[in-house]
Amino acid sequence: METLIHGGYGVHLEFAKSAQSTVGVEWELGLVDPITGELRNVSDDILGKLEAPAMSRFK
Repeated sequence: METLIHGGYGVHLEFAKSAQSTVGVEWELGLVDPITGELRNVSDDILGKLEAPAMSRFK
């Protein structure tokens, strides 16, 4: 069990055990308006346009 401190409160998280060490990789992409340069909240629109086989790769 891992205890993280967030906002002065302890948060307990359960992690799955593994026989060997594992590494997780996460990409964070910023979708930017080409005119203003501001970040845009359009990920739901983009993910909604993906076909079902492509969506099965995302968690």
